[in-house]
Amino acid sequence: MNSKSARRYTDYRRNKRRFCGNQHSNDKTLEPVAVDVTSASSKKLCLDSDSYQSNSNERVGLRGIKTFCSVMNLPPPVSQKSYDRILNNIKSASSIVAVALMNKAAKEIAASETNEICVSGDETWKTRGHTSPIGVCSIIGDITGKVIDVEVLSSYCKSCDRWKSLKYGTAYQEWKKSHEPYCVKNHSGSSNKIEGEGMKRIFKRSLLERNAKYVKYIGDGDTKTFPELQNTVSYNLEKI
Repeated sequence: MNSKSARRYTDYRRNKRRFCGNQHSNDKTLEPVAVDVTSASSKKLCLDSDSYQSNSNERVGLRGIKTFCSVMNLPPPVSQKSYDRILNNIKSASSIVAVALMNKAAKEIAASETNEICVSGDETWKTRGHTSPIGVCSIIGDITGKVIDVEVLSSYCKSCDRWKSLKYGTAYQEWKKSHEPYCVKNHSGSSNKIEGEGMKRIFKRSLLERNAKYVKYIGDGDTKTFPELQNTVSYNLEKI
């Protein structure tokens, strides 16, 4: 059996020929199409920040992208390190834009002299019930309905959970020192205390970050949160 015949029964793959055009692409009489037809490999598509943002919003993650590429018979996407770097870039850009928009929203409803505004606050959890380790507190303007400030509280960190049984030794101390600036765990109490703690943090930084006083508070009837807020601020706080 010669070499050519042997190639037919192996996994030999011929080199792809370069596309030089066909009867449709070479026809000059056709009107141009308003669609981007530039070549894009699977690597370029995976590196596109919009693609990563949509996958992140849909909670697909890198594993979901790998599954999608496998089903579509595409090459695998970028590595985990590159994927994390892209997500960090998106997070940094989103945080900068969010802070700028919330500062703008606070200025729109703040008085020119006193900076006293009325806000409505509430809290939500990642899952139903009062056992969720993650909660989000937010306040909005009473008239505009725009978000003025948010606070995310989490009592769980995946990296810390991995090292739970390895809290001794030099390796753990080195990891802990490098992980502390990036640890997402910022709440140690129960899930029921997330709303009160989150609202207190928002009210404490109102003058420093938003240059405003939240003198009127619209709540959902929770009797625990409002007394804690009254003890947090140095000015009179009225509940509506």
